[in-house]
Amino acid sequence: MYYGQYCDNCDVEKGRKTFIEDHNGYHLCRSCYKEWYPKVKINQCTVDRFIQEVKTTMNWIPLENLSERKPNEINCCDFMHMGAVGDINLYKSIATRRYINIDTDNGYWRYHNGEYYQIDEGTALRRVN
Repeated sequence: MYYGQYCDNCDVEKGRKTFIEDHNGYHLCRSCYKEWYPKVKINQCTVDRFIQEVKTTMNWIPLENLSERKPNEINCCDFMHMGAVGDINLYKSIATRRYINIDTDNGYWRYHNGEYYQIDEGTALRRVN
């Protein structure tokens, strides 16, 4: 929230309304903000900064390496690449709908309560199958 002098859109004075600073640096009153950004909740503005960004580039190499080492347990055709968080690639099993998360150094990760924890290969394979 920003308590400025005027709304940059409609020039409403500070004493009458609370202002919000948008991502471009404009100070808007609540009614102008809702008009400009109808799908965004006002309370969500500060939360969005902390959400981890998921990359859209596909990297199949970590899963292919695992498939070469464990051909009887993992087949790349049975997975969907769902994105990446940092160096961790997210693969989702088509059959079980569970994830196996592998980083670029062939480390395995489990997502739990908003955080990634490193696990061993055996645990990762048991969780996904």
